[in-house]
Amino acid sequence: MKYLLYSLCLFLCCSACTWNLDHCDERDDCFFVPADTALCGKFRAIVTLGDFEPYRHLSFYFPERDRLVVVGGNSNKPFLYDTDVLNDQIEPIPVDFTTSGTEAGLVINETQALIFGANESNSKEIWLFDLADNFQFTKVGEMNFSRKFFEVIRVNQDEILIVGGNQDFISPKDSLEIFNINTSESRTLTVALPQNRIAITATALGADCINNGCDVLITGGGDFEGGGSALNDAFIYQNSDESLKTVDGQMQDKRVYHAAVLLDANKGRVLLTGGSDHVNGNIATTSVDIYNHESQSFESIPNNLLLFQPRLFHTMLKTNHPECQVLIMGGLKRNSIDLSNFLAQCEIYQSIDDRALIKPSAVMNFGRYNHTTTLLNDGSTILAVGGNTAGTDDGSGVEKYTVE
Repeated sequence: MKYLLYSLCLFLCCSACTWNLDHCDERDDCFFVPADTALCGKFRAIVTLGDFEPYRHLSFYFPERDRLVVVGGNSNKPFLYDTDVLNDQIEPIPVDFTTSGTEAGLVINETQALIFGANESNSKEIWLFDLADNFQFTKVGEMNFSRKFFEVIRVNQDEILIVGGNQDFISPKDSLEIFNINTSESRTLTVALPQNRIAITATALGADCINNGCDVLITGGGDFEGGGSALNDAFIYQNSDESLKTVDGQMQDKRVYHAAVLLDANKGRVLLTGGSDHVNGNIATTSVDIYNHESQSFESIPNNLLLFQPRLFHTMLKTNHPECQVLIMGGLKRNSIDLSNFLAQCEIYQSIDDRALIKPSAVMNFGRYNHTTTLLNDGSTILAVGGNTAGTDDGSGVEKYTVE
């Protein structure tokens, strides 16, 4: 019997795991993978961030310049990170842009990014950052509503969708807005989500939204007016007519503080993992869902396709590696600052010949959440920046993961 259990764990995990043969059928007992034997790649700590200490910040990567700019969060000190493998360093940006209210943002061209909710005292503000114009920050407009814990996503050449969020944990928003990049004006759409909600996911269902336009998958979130319970419904924002369509079926679990990543731009397949069933985040889930835009429904998920650890506040990134297609990084087991809840062990999702698997992967030097993860130009190098960090006092640092 023990031999069979050992074989099962060997199949699920890896030969380098530390085994508890009496309970090896419980996935947590087979989870640890030493850093020097990690699957698909390794982390190395490359720079500490000293006084910057960013968490709940934004990281903007400009691939044409191969530069990463980190803005906002608790730091109040924007900085430039040199992503050159041979010259890992940070440089303070010589512009006074002090904000601890940064909530959402995105790169809009090869040198510019937009920052939404960029002022703690007025979280309507929208600012433009320009890498080429002496690192200038310029206020360009305002949203119609103050928002926190919301999402912004590019839906076509000129427009950005703003969805979800709340103001200081009160007045949650069911409204959707469109911000026009050219006119710097926001307008509220006539459609709205059926409940006010925070910490949703919003995923563009296409590869080239700027030229072709993209629909957007909106999932889950926490309903404050409903007592804080998370939601398991999903919607499609249709870019062509600015309508909102309810997805047939529901996710397996209610999800807030979960993560989503586009698996296949042609089919519009989206992987959704983890999260909690309540905004207090006391219980995280290991469950997984996959949305398929071709069928406009959720796929049937095998019972054994689960995360090895329950996670919330984690990140996911798709790589170009055929055997390490998605890297799942960091997060918490539950919403508690107890160091035992910080997750350093990562996981990988892979799908080969229509068979999906999730396996343990590399170990970060520190467990972290409220961090950012960025995929660099080569498609196999990932930077984990900042966050609330277990094992250090400053909550900072950059680690580099290389898919092998």
